Amino acid sequence: MDFRILDLVATVVECCEERCPPGPGHPPAETVRVLATLRRFLREGTPWRSLTASAGEASGSTLRRHLEVWARGGVLARVHALLVAMLRGDLAETRSVCG
Repeated sequence: MDFRILDLVATVVECCEERCPPGPGHPPAETVRVLATLRRFLREGTPWRSLTASAGEASGSTLRRHLEVWARGGVLARVHALLVAMLRGDLAETRSVCG
């Protein structure tokens, strides 16, 4: 997958999610790193516990936490709707999906 596409999808996810201001502790993982980890998990079938954090990817536990938050908040459905609207060239729909 071209990293430009990964960056585009990360931007769409960030547009559709409602982020809380960061609190004390470790800063949140970059969305593009979480998506790169998801891509590896889906393509290679790597077990969750084998996904370790690196410069370009997040850990398996970070991936699971992000997926849970995105699913609970309806982010995944909004991202899907926005990407479909972008593919169709429906500018009005893209504006209404995520705000």
